[in-house]
Amino acid sequence: MNAIILEHVRGDKLCEALEKLNPNPDQIFRVTIEPEKNLEELDMPPEEMISDALISAVKKSEENCNKGNGTLCANKKESDEFFKRIWDDEVMPLIKL
Repeated sequence: MNAIILEHVRGDKLCEALEKLNPNPDQIFRVTIEPEKNLEELDMPPEEMISDALISAVKKSEENCNKGNGTLCANKKESDEFFKRIWDDEVMPLIKL
């Protein structure tokens, strides 16, 4: 049996998710359970949470970059403030919570 990774399984659905594997009763398995990071800690939300609006916004951003449009930040503080504003105002509303 190949390795199977079950991601984004809530604790209350864990046994249900494992039953779906339909394991061979004679085979021995190693099971590792590790909590996932909170959504706020992820570099990117899980694929099923990415909306069509976010995909469209990324494509538009890529087009702007290819045209040479962009924002230059003079220092790390400016950069941090810019990306926090973009994340809060433009990205978070596009994520399906």
